Amino acid sequence: MLDVRRLRTLREVALHGTIRAASEALSFTPSAVSQQLSALERELGYELLERRGRSVHLTPAGLLLVDRAESILAQLAEAEAEAKTLAGASEPAVRIASFASAAATIVAEAVSENGLDAHILEVDPRIGLARLRGGEVDVAILWEYDFVPLRPTGAIELVHLFDDPIHIVLPRSHPAAAEPSLELAELADEPWINSTSTSSCHPFIPRACVAAGFEPRIVAETSDHRTLHHLVASGVGLALIPLLSQLDLPSSLVTLPIRTNPPKRRIHAAYRSASAEERRVQLVLERLQEAVASRPAVLTLVQAGG
Repeated sequence: MLDVRRLRTLREVALHGTIRAASEALSFTPSAVSQQLSALERELGYELLERRGRSVHLTPAGLLLVDRAESILAQLAEAEAEAKTLAGASEPAVRIASFASAAATIVAEAVSENGLDAHILEVDPRIGLARLRGGEVDVAILWEYDFVPLRPTGAIELVHLFDDPIHIVLPRSHPAAAEPSLELAELADEPWINSTSTSSCHPFIPRACVAAGFEPRIVAETSDHRTLHHLVASGVGLALIPLLSQLDLPSSLVTLPIRTNPPKRRIHAAYRSASAEERRVQLVLERLQEAVASRPAVLTLVQAGG
């Protein structure tokens, strides 16, 4: 019989792409992760991973096993929850996976102002969706950028929360900073800053620029908002950022809307179909929708822009 811990380890490697990143997610040493994977391969009698430098890629057999592992992990989580209910244990905290800007706004408001017993995990939506499929969280806050469609696999339900418009961010000293809006094509000769390949929105800027008629010249990649702000303010390059991510924008930067076909990202709350009747899940969805509807400082503006 397969060891569930080893299946979980394989899945983490598939999610993070390297042994080291998977070890950090699991709070293991890289050596321990490698040993778990080697033991799983010996147990099965075939290779699950192809190692290419520091990164690893799953073989077809490995991909199939990871897909099955998520179903197994979800069923185990459901069985554990049912057993606790039968045993009369107190209802556990609802687990919410969210990307940073949503966690700092709508999720924080949904949880704090309503006394909701919750545990919040900040992760990229790609990881959040995997955690949801595996039963490790109950609700995941996901984004879906223009040109980067969201493809939730498995029995996953989506609740659309709002549309988040995406603007150009540039230094206040930039010649175009005083314009009310810009065409993306007007900036074809500018250098650009993109997110890293570990972010699920990484394809957005290249695809948006190609749709506007040019190939962007990417000069830097970061998934940290503060780093992005400093790079833009220093004149390294321009960037595209959603309105929800502009809450802590320094005064040295300005953001401008795009005139033609203004891009946006759609924000969804996701949950497993099997948990649709759970009171905790429905309560979180209700509170999130209330937070979106009642947040005048940010989300009213977001809704107007979307």
